[in-house]
Order: sequence, then C-alpha cells, then structure tokens
Amino acid sequence: MRIRINPVSGAESYAKVQPDFIYNRMDLFCEEGSFHAVAVSSKEGEKVIQYRILGDTAEIGLWLVQITREELEALLLYIRATHPGVRFASYTNGVLPCGNARQHNHFRIVFPETVEEMQRCISSKSRAKMQKKVRRCEEAYGPLQLFEYDRETLPAEVVDAFFTFKAIIRKREYDLTPEEYLNRYHVSHCYVAKFGDTIGAIRFSCEQCPVVYGENFTYNPDLSDYSLGRFIFMHHLIRMVEKKHTQLFFAGGDYDYKKHYGSIEETLYDCKVDLEKLAAEIKNRNSLSRRAQRFLKRHLPAGGADFLRRVKRGIKRRLHK
Repeated sequence: MRIRINPVSGAESYAKVQPDFIYNRMDLFCEEGSFHAVAVSSKEGEKVIQYRILGDTAEIGLWLVQITREELEALLLYIRATHPGVRFASYTNGVLPCGNARQHNHFRIVFPETVEEMQRCISSKSRAKMQKKVRRCEEAYGPLQLFEYDRETLPAEVVDAFFTFKAIIRKREYDLTPEEYLNRYHVSHCYVAKFGDTIGAIRFSCEQCPVVYGENFTYNPDLSDYSLGRFIFMHHLIRMVEKKHTQLFFAGGDYDYKKHYGSIEETLYDCKVDLEKLAAEIKNRNSLSRRAQRFLKRHLPAGGADFLRRVKRGIKRRLHK
C-alpha cells in the first residue's frame, strides 16, 4: 500500500485532525513553528496528524486516532528522515502498540443529541438519590448555586480551593500557581457547585474542540457525605450536551463513576519508539519478504502468481502482528 506524507499548515488543515481533541491539536497550545502537521494519505483516506519535537523525542498527537499499522510506521519513518536529531517518538492513548508500549484502559462518552437522552443514561434511582443528597446539603449549608467560568473569568481562589481539596483527599501537591496549572493542563472551563458560601465541588474541563477532555474534578472533603463529586460530573455531562459537544474523553482507571452514563471502555497504548530500531526491523522485514518472493518465483510452476500473492499477504499479516 502506497502511503504519501506531506507537510500541511493553516487553520483549514488543522481542523481536519480527527478526533478533534485538545491533545491532538497542538496548534491550540503551541506557537506557530514549534509544532509540525502532516497529511498522511493512503487507500484508507487522508488524516492530518500533528507532532512536536522535544529534545531527541517527537511527541505525536495520536489520542484515539484511527491509524493503520502501515500508516503509523510510514509516519515514524518520515519523522526519522526529516528530523535527524530525533531518536525516539512517543504517543499516548494510541490505538496501536509500537516499540515500548504500556497497555491500559480508557473511557469515553459519545453524547446524544438531547439533554433528555443524556438524562436517560443516568438511572432514575441514581437521579432520585442525588436529588435527596443535594437537598440534605442545602439544609446543612445553604441553597445550591451553580457557577460556570471560562479561562478568563475563573477566580484564582477556586483553583486554590481545588489544590486544597486534592491535597486532603488524594494527598496530591501540585506545586504550581493557578495560572501555571491552567496553562499546563489546557483548562478552558470550570464548573463550581456552591452551597451557601461553601464550595462543594469543582470540575475542570478542556472544551477547545468538539471532543471535550474531562481534565479533573474534586469535592470539599467536609461535604463528603453528599457525593458532590458525582453531582458535578453529572452536571458537566448535561452542560456538554447543551453546548453541542460530540464526545467526552476521561482517561482510564477503575473508578466506578466512569463505568456509567453510557461510557465506552477501550484498550489503548502509551508508547515510546526507538526510531533506529524500528527502521532496522522494517528493513529486515522487507528483506525477508523479498527473499521469500524470489524463492517462490523460482520454484512455482507457471500460473502460480495468485498463490504467490496470497503467500505475500500472509507473510505481511504475520509480521505485523
């Protein structure tokens, strides 16, 4: 299969990245010239993929990108050829393993068209139980207020509260200023549930693209009896449908809440590839294939071309497993 790879640039090309998702769209958080974009064309069609060079490693945006083995290897060889100082390539949440690969699970939700359909993904029992807990929390702390901030209007004290809650609940210390955290994790929006003057739960998300990333969330440990982390997650799902986003990606793990609301669990791979080693493997593979072809041509009777092609396809399938 012939694969063509050509550099592309500009907003029109970048919008062709699929899935259109923040960690595949380096143009949304990198300065022009600090990343690369290429169009990979094959009989499967054309796909635009972005990558950036960090030292001796090419970091590629392949999060759930539907790419074939042949396209992936052609892309890696292209990067090796066009960036002589690059020794490795890395990607996270890819559909194919390559090189040093770590397998893990991943969850996503495909949003329905209406809020009513999204609500049906939440059982009536769960909704009733949550409503009861919210009423109890209101009785104890004051009326529920829901706030929604974008990146420019998000108060620093909300991020400080997020840090405080995470330090208590998860023993996680970020050692970042609010500005540094929001920039590093590409947070675009924040959802806050308050009861009276008390923050109950906080949800950060990345909504720069049709596919949303649920970046992080937490709850006030003093209000842990009221399941407010789950409440803010459910609220976020409804808002995403109202905003007409297409999917939510929210990484892996074994938390129970990730297995509901119509979520899809998939197996993905985080990979680091030694490009020199890959190139040698491909060269050896092609050499073996050519030697096998020459041998069969010498020993097959006339008219055995169809058989030879079937053998060739079988060899390729085995080598690509």
